Amino acid sequence: MRWTLTSGDILDERADVLVCSANVFLNLSGGVGGAILLRCGDGMQQELHALLTRSGKRHVERGDVVTTAPHGLPFRAVVHAVAVNGFYESSPAVITDVVTKSLRAAAALGAGRVALAALGTGFGRLSMEQFAEGLRPLLSPREFARWRRLSSASRATATGRLWRPHFRNLHDAVRLLGVLPADRLT
Repeated sequence: MRWTLTSGDILDERADVLVCSANVFLNLSGGVGGAILLRCGDGMQQELHALLTRSGKRHVERGDVVTTAPHGLPFRAVVHAVAVNGFYESSPAVITDVVTKSLRAAAALGAGRVALAALGTGFGRLSMEQFAEGLRPLLSPREFARWRRLSSASRATATGRLWRPHFRNLHDAVRLLGVLPADRLT
């Protein structure tokens, strides 16, 4: 699999599946979720809340992933990865777990390209270095080897512009930690 770090609006990324952060209440309240709400209206939000209602739960757990329709986005589906608890706490180990689950969900949908937001780095308060550290164990699993590309961006904002300082930090963190070999990073 080839990993690509992009600078731009992740909602415009060419991919089959988008993986974005979610909170335990599945509210599209900020970051990529907030950008989705502004761009596409409340259809996805209604689908997420209906899922909670049908399950009889008030919230999901950190580590859960929930898949929705794209509601006007250029993806087959959107995977909402809950990388934080109710207090917005996370860790590199949580990132490893929830990204693994998210990539498996995308694979089950037949995805060849996945756009992955930098989970837990907004309200979740993880640094880009911690996010990159959480990706390290995912570099060699054979189950994802068939994929053509996985793109990661730090996040879209409500105006659809990437926070460039965060992107630079992610790119630097990936290189400094040796998370991705140079031949697999563009």
